[in-house]
Amino acid sequence: MSLSTVAATIAAHLELTPYSLAERLRFLRLGPEDAQALQSIHDQMGAIPPRLADAFYSHLLSFAGPRRFLELPETLDRLKRKQAEHFASMLLGPWDMEYALRRLEVGYVHYIIGVEPAWYVGAFSHYL
Repeated sequence: MSLSTVAATIAAHLELTPYSLAERLRFLRLGPEDAQALQSIHDQMGAIPPRLADAFYSHLLSFAGPRRFLELPETLDRLKRKQAEHFASMLLGPWDMEYALRRLEVGYVHYIIGVEPAWYVGAFSHYL
């Protein structure tokens, strides 16, 4: 089964629809003005600096839980590239169903390889 099929199945199970996604964005108070502000940040930053991914993964590597998934240099390099793509997509949006389905795909991959949700979800606090 493809990742996109799995993501669609999970979205259906979660009753994630364009309407419910819009409602979640309203709940989070994320609107067009936030998209404009994030676009401005992206425009000012240009390409995501490699040091952001370096700092992010350095932090993760300091904990045994996530470290076991990151020990191979080729894995770490690939994840740093993916992290830059992910961070840019967070800034650039749009936060639509396609975006939500991509996030479900990433979450499913983390689940399949055994990354505990506490490490996956908690890692986002590092962005702040």
